[in-house]
Amino acid sequence: MLIVTEPATEHLTLMLKRARRAEGQVIRLAVDAYGNVNLVLDVVRQGDQVIPHHGEHVMVVEPPISEKFSGIALDVVWNGHGRELTLHRAA
Repeated sequence: MLIVTEPATEHLTLMLKRARRAEGQVIRLAVDAYGNVNLVLDVVRQGDQVIPHHGEHVMVVEPPISEKFSGIALDVVWNGHGRELTLHRAA
C-alpha cells in the first residue's frame, strides 16, 4: 500500500479545493502507458485505496498501483519555488 504523509495529504487537499472538478471527483494517482506517474481527477471506484483528510476523500489509488508502490511514500518537499509532491522509499 502507498504511504501518504500528512503534509502530502494537506497539499492534496489544497490542490483538490483549487481544481475545477465535478461533484464527487477526487485526485487519482495514475500511471500511464510509459510508466509516468500522474495526478488526475476521477471518482472513487470499488477496491481503490482511499486517502482521507478530515473525513473527506482526497485521493485514490487503484489496487495494482497501490501494490506496486508498497513501501513508497508520497510526501512534500520544498523545491526552491514552492512545495511539490515527491515519491521516495519509506524509512
